[in-house]
Order: sequence, then C-alpha cells, then structure tokens
Amino acid sequence: NIPFPLTGGVPGVQLDCSGDLDRDGYTDYSFSLVQQRTSTDGRIQRRTNVVFLMYSDLVLLDDVDGTKDYQLDVSRLWNN
Repeated sequence: NIPFPLTGGVPGVQLDCSGDLDRDGYTDYSFSLVQQRTSTDGRIQRRTNVVFLMYSDLVLLDDVDGTKDYQLDVSRLWNN
C-alpha cells in the first residue's frame, strides 16, 4: 500500500517499494523514469533513471505543490 499516490499523469514513471533502506520503520521507494524517443534513422532510444526516495523525502515532496494532501504530483519534479 503506497501512502502517496502518484498524480500528474506522467507516462514512463514507475514507483516501486525498496524496503526500509534507512531503517526508520517506513517503506522507502524508487522511481524509475523512462524517456523514449525515435531517432532520425528510426531507431528507438531509451534512457532510464532510478531515484531512491526515503519516506522522509516523500513527506517533504508532498508540500512541493503547496498542499499536504499525501499525493505527489511527479510532473513538478522536472521540466517538460
């Protein structure tokens, strides 16, 4: 059960549980961010970034959009 649902409708984002990496008693998470484009010669190019987030980071990120509603708007984490 993920306490912070993803909002923002960003394609190529996956959230996974990573266990309790910092041993604070809360589950920590990883975001997998996949970017894909087609090159001029028709080949598909992909780039994947993995970001580990501790539960305490999620609490701070919840306030990025100005509300503490236990939802993360991941579209605000990077520029489109």
